[in-house]
Amino acid sequence: GVGTHRTLSDEDLRSAAQSGEIEQLMDWKPVKASDFFYLKAGTVHAIGAGVTLIEVQQNADITYRLYDYGRPRELHLDDGVKVADARPFPAELQRHVERDADQLLVDGPKFSLQLCGAGLGGVSDRAPLWIVPLSGTVKLDGDEAGPGDCLYTEDMHHIHASSDARMLVAWESA
Repeated sequence: GVGTHRTLSDEDLRSAAQSGEIEQLMDWKPVKASDFFYLKAGTVHAIGAGVTLIEVQQNADITYRLYDYGRPRELHLDDGVKVADARPFPAELQRHVERDADQLLVDGPKFSLQLCGAGLGGVSDRAPLWIVPLSGTVKLDGDEAGPGDCLYTEDMHHIHASSDARMLVAWESA
């Protein structure tokens, strides 16, 4: 679920979160492998059942939970409603990417995100780098990572990827 079907006021969002109506107000999108969504900070979103995804975000230690499907976890309604962007999600921030093509996915104010292969095409030499293998293997200072893993390095010259490797690489923007 990304965004809401209509723009919600703070009062509407709070009420929908408390009543559970927020589930119906979310814009639930069908997804498939290689779909890409760029959510700006504060975008109201939820991960549906059976969806596996990679979420890359600015290095911040803040998450506000508005609703939790009846689970007994802490909610953060006051703080969450203050910063939530509860409106329809802009179509231009959603696309399907070709996994075989090196491409810059995000060139944002806080971080950049590159999809690339073993040659690290388009990756900044700025450190630090976060690497998420999508296929193949990536070796870094003796550690080997594959799909489902994440690596961190301060020196891109220590990265050695298998010829079939495809990966997401993120770095802080200038």
